[in-house]
Amino acid sequence: MQKKNKYKYVVTIDADGQHSLNDLNKIIAILKKNKNIDLIISQRSNFPRLSEKLFSLYTISRFGVKDLLSGLKAYKIEIYSQYGYYDTFKSIGTELSSYAIENNFNFKTIKINVLDRKDNSRIGGKIVGNFKILKALIGLIFKKFK
Repeated sequence: MQKKNKYKYVVTIDADGQHSLNDLNKIIAILKKNKNIDLIISQRSNFPRLSEKLFSLYTISRFGVKDLLSGLKAYKIEIYSQYGYYDTFKSIGTELSSYAIENNFNFKTIKINVLDRKDNSRIGGKIVGNFKILKALIGLIFKKFK
């Protein structure tokens, strides 16, 4: 028998130390004030890779969102419960938020400050990182969520 928990949201955050606790606290405050928000997506002001810029152009066109690649997001658990997956095609953390937007969940974007990375990128250097992001972009282009 599954035990019910009292949690309504799950927050994702990158492990590279680039997200500040101030931005996390901002997300928590927004969720406490507005119970109608299902998803919060943080947005960085710039992108270090060309592939991230291309990804951004596509997601602005399809979803109206500049930065789905930012790892700092808050999801209402209901989104995952309805979709059943977080990442089925190595989407670099963009699949569940894309599903939510295309299925008319209420979302909000917030600007964040990106801190200096404390070590190397976990997604890869310039060539490998760009390749993985472009591969995720191609997967997202062909993914239908409805």
